[in-house]
Amino acid sequence: MSVLDLDIPFCFGFVLALIFDILGIVVVTAIATWQIILVVVPALATIQYLQVCIKLGFIILCNNSIS
Repeated sequence: MSVLDLDIPFCFGFVLALIFDILGIVVVTAIATWQIILVVVPALATIQYLQVCIKLGFIILCNNSIS
């Protein structure tokens, strides 16, 4: 039996514990601030949509001015 045989399960356990810890933090935060999530998610989607539209509009504007 080598050190590697013991090290891999411990590392796997640490990673699993970290994933569950982060998941727990996200769930508790979401439960405590669900009103904010209702505002933030649509706002982020709108911002992303506007960024894509502005970028496409700028590309079309540049292409039209070159030709």
